[in-house]
Amino acid sequence: MAKTILITGATSGIGRALALTAHQAGHRIIACGRRKERLRELQSNLQEKDTIAIYDFDIQIKEEVETFWEALRNGPIEFQSVDVLVNNAGL
Repeated sequence: MAKTILITGATSGIGRALALTAHQAGHRIIACGRRKERLRELQSNLQEKDTIAIYDFDIQIKEEVETFWEALRNGPIEFQSVDVLVNNAGL
């Protein structure tokens, strides 16, 4: 059964690798990071683009995190319920 996995720090390293692997396994991915260009590149590398949502923000800034949660709550229904959180942000 497909899960919705939220991954912080998904623009490089372990976070990116996990996003790619989990997506290949059939899960929905919410990829977060500070570098919008890298998030777009990650999204473009995936064949089923409707199963990944990308959000660029700095997890160190409370207001940006709050804006992200609000956007997630008001976004597509399939991404509103997070099953797994991978808190991988490096800062």
